[in-house]
Amino acid sequence: MFPSALLSILIASIDAANGQYIRGSGLANNHAVDQTYTTDAKEHLLSILSGNISRGSLERLENLMRSTFSALPKDSSGHIGHQATRYLLHRFFIEQHGWFINGLEASEVAPAPNTSSYWVPSYLQGLLEQQVGDNGVDLHAVAALALSVQDFIGRETSSRFERIRAQLNTPQYATTEEFKEALSAFMMVFHDDGSYLDERQDEFTRELGLFKNSYAYWDDAVRFMDEHFQKGVQWTDQGLVDVEKSSQIVQGMGSRFYEMNDRQCQDLKKLLTSYEEVPGRMRLTTFYNLSGYTDWEFGETPAYLRALGALEEVESGVQRVITTNYIQSMPNCIDSSSFFNVCCRNECEDLMAHLEKDVSAPLADSERLLQLVAALPSDTVTAPREIPTHLQERLKQIATVHNGKVPLHSRLFAQWMHHAYPRECPYPHTSGSVRPFTADDWMKERGEAITFESRAHAKEYMRSICDMRGDCESPHNVTELPWSTEEELPLQAEEPEPSPSPPEQESEPEPPLVVSHRGDSQANSSEKETKPSRSLQSLAIIMVVVVVVAVHMAMNRNESIQYQALRGTAAVLFTYFSDPIFVIATLGGGLLVTQVLPHIHRESEPRKKRQQDKLVYEP
Repeated sequence: MFPSALLSILIASIDAANGQYIRGSGLANNHAVDQTYTTDAKEHLLSILSGNISRGSLERLENLMRSTFSALPKDSSGHIGHQATRYLLHRFFIEQHGWFINGLEASEVAPAPNTSSYWVPSYLQGLLEQQVGDNGVDLHAVAALALSVQDFIGRETSSRFERIRAQLNTPQYATTEEFKEALSAFMMVFHDDGSYLDERQDEFTRELGLFKNSYAYWDDAVRFMDEHFQKGVQWTDQGLVDVEKSSQIVQGMGSRFYEMNDRQCQDLKKLLTSYEEVPGRMRLTTFYNLSGYTDWEFGETPAYLRALGALEEVESGVQRVITTNYIQSMPNCIDSSSFFNVCCRNECEDLMAHLEKDVSAPLADSERLLQLVAALPSDTVTAPREIPTHLQERLKQIATVHNGKVPLHSRLFAQWMHHAYPRECPYPHTSGSVRPFTADDWMKERGEAITFESRAHAKEYMRSICDMRGDCESPHNVTELPWSTEEELPLQAEEPEPSPSPPEQESEPEPPLVVSHRGDSQANSSEKETKPSRSLQSLAIIMVVVVVVAVHMAMNRNESIQYQALRGTAAVLFTYFSDPIFVIATLGGGLLVTQVLPHIHRESEPRKKRQQDKLVYEP
C-alpha cells in the first residue's frame, strides 16, 4: 500500500510542477493550448540535450557560435543570461540562414504556446531555463536550442513540399521538368508563408504562372534553383529524378535563400543611398517621390515609419528617413515561414562578428577598438582609414562611463558604430521606443494601413509639409547625425541572488528587524520576540491540515479519498514551495501518519467494544 501511495504523491507532484510558471515563457496553466505542441517541443529538446543525436551536429553549431558567445557578458560561472541567449540565437540564424526568427525579440516574457509557431523558440528557451534555474546558460545548451528550432523548421519545409507535390501531382519518380516545376512552386510558397497551399489545385497552378511572370527577380530565382538542383539531385537508373531522395534540395533552398534576397536588398540600398542628404539619411519627401520614377513603391505613412524607428525628426522640424533602419525593417521582409521571415541582413552584425572574434571578450579598450575599426572595411567604407577626431573622443567617453572599457553590446557602442558605418549599422533607439510592426499587427493595433491609400495621398502629404517648411528642394542645414547619451546594457548577465545571511550579533542586541521580501515595510518587535518565518508558519498550518485529514480518512478506511487528499495536498505544496525534496518529505510524513495512527487508535479501544462492533457490523 505504501509504495502505491508514494507513487500517487509523485504523480501529483509532477502534475503540479508541470502547471507551474516556466521562467522566460510566461506559462501558467494554459489549458487552451493543444498539449501535443508543447509535448513535442519538450521531448525534442530533451532528446537533443540527452545526447540522442550525433555529437558532431552540436559541435558544429557550437563552433559557429563560439566567437559571439565569448564576447557576450557572463556571470561568475561563465554563463549568459536570458536576453543574451536570445541575442545569440538571433545572431546565429541571421548569419547562417538570414532568418529573422519569430519569438526571439528582446522581451522578458515570451508568448504562451498556441497553434502558430511563434511561441516555439521562446517556449524551448523557457524549458531550458527551468532546468538550469538562475544559473544561466552555457554554449552547449544554446547550441541545443538552435538545433531544436532548426529541426522544427526542417519539418515544416518537408511538409510544405509534400503538399506542393500533391497540388501538382508530382510522381515519386519525376522528369526534370516535373521536379523543377515543384521547385518553382516552392519558391512561390516561400514568398508568402505557404498561403498558396490552401488554393484549389487549378487555382494553385494559375497562381504559379502569374508568379513566374510578375516576380521581378524570376531570372535570379531560376539560377538559384538550378544551382541547388545540380548539387542535390538524385537520379534513378532510368534517368528520372528520385523525388524523395532529392527533397533535401528544398531544405538547402530555404537555408540559403537569403543569398538571393541579398541581391534585392543591395539594389534597394544603392537606390536609397544615391539620394541621401547626409550619410544614412534622406529627406522624407525625396523618399516618397522615388515611387514616381523607379520600380519601387515607397508609401509607408510617417506614423508607421516612426513606429519602425526609420523616421528621424530633428529640431528644425525636418523629417528624414534613416535609410539603414528602413532597409532592415519589416516592410522589406518576406513572410517565408510560420517560424521566420527573411529580411535584409543587418550588415552591422557582420562587422560586429569581426570585432567579437578579435576581442573575444565583452569589454575592450577604446584604443584597441579604434585600431580594429580603422582596418575594417564595409560595403561603403574603405579601409584602412583615419577615424575622425570627434568619433575617437566619443569612444573614449563611452569607456570613461564604463570604468575605462567599452562594452561591445551596449547601446552607446551601437550608436558609435552607426556613426562609423552609417549605411551598414542601424541607429539604436532606446528600449520600448520602437517596435517591428508587421502590416497585420499595425492594422490590428492602430486600425489603419501601413501605407497611404494612393500615390495621390502621398503627394498631398508632401505638399502640406512643403507649404509649412518652405521649398522642399532647398538644402537643410542639419548635416550631423544625432547623438544621444542614454546608455543601455540589454545583454548584461544577472548573478543569482545569494541566500540571505543571518545578521551579525551586536554587543547590545537591538530589537529584531522583520523584513518582508515582498516589499512590505519594515517593522520592529517591541516585545523582542523572534517571530517564526513565513515558511515555518505555513508548514505548521499545512502539516496540521494533513494530519487531521489523514486521521479522519484513516479512521473511515476510505483509501480512495485518502489518496485524493494527498494528491490535492501535493499540488498545494508545490504551488507554495519550490523544493521537491522538502515537499515529498512532508507528504511522506503525512502518509506515515495515515498508516500508523489507525493502528494506535484500534489498539487503544477496549477489547469488549471491538467485539461489540464486530457483532453489529458482520453479516
